[in-house]
Amino acid sequence: MDDAQGRRGIPADWKQAMYWFRKAAEQGHAASQYELGAVYLGMSSAKTVPLDRQQGLFWLAKEAELNYAPAKSMLALSEASVYEQSSQPDQPLSVVAGQEEQTLGSRVFGPLYDLIGWIIAATLFAYLAFRSRALHPAIRGRLPSFLLKKYVCLSIAALATIVATVRAVHWW
Repeated sequence: MDDAQGRRGIPADWKQAMYWFRKAAEQGHAASQYELGAVYLGMSSAKTVPLDRQQGLFWLAKEAELNYAPAKSMLALSEASVYEQSSQPDQPLSVVAGQEEQTLGSRVFGPLYDLIGWIIAATLFAYLAFRSRALHPAIRGRLPSFLLKKYVCLSIAALATIVATVRAVHWW
């Protein structure tokens, strides 16, 4: 399903769609189990389907057991602290105010996600500083010439390390 209007301008019939999704899901169809979970949790465009958090989590967990990555991600996201859990099962998950602009990684893993990014950047530039000659000539040709200079890469690596350290100290 693309949106509430359906595909190619044909009105969506979510009642009928849910009937067939459930039939297929009960027979083990992976995409249908995932779609049912998403719709029941309110993470889909089906605004006319009553929300049922218990059913949504059931179908996503069933699919996550089969190692379906999108189901695992949605299950983790539905349990992430960035979402406010309503005490009423017919209310959708809603994003905590002020966190709408964060990346998915930041929402799920919090400050650790941003810290890891700076550590990876520091490591990458340290590698470039000491091993740029070992790079394949085609890759070296695509890099800007200033990135092949050891002092530039070490300076950037040091800066990224300082930022990572400041973020880690601030986080703890």
